[in-house]
Amino acid sequence: MKTNPILEELLHTREQMLADAGGTLAGLVAKLQQDERTSGRKVLAPSELPRNRRSTVDANMADQPISPETTAAAR
Repeated sequence: MKTNPILEELLHTREQMLADAGGTLAGLVAKLQQDERTSGRKVLAPSELPRNRRSTVDANMADQPISPETTAAAR
């Protein structure tokens, strides 16, 4: 099987981020939210985002959890 160096790097980065956050998704989300708060960058609410074809998200999909099935269906 052929290896994909980009995918391997992404997987390694994901593993490292999870490890740095205590190994749980909840820990990762908490860490990312803390980083977001301390970044000094403005965080836009969805209503503040530009409304054009490229940035519009299907409202039916916006609240759906991301799963392997959802990802596969999008392909």
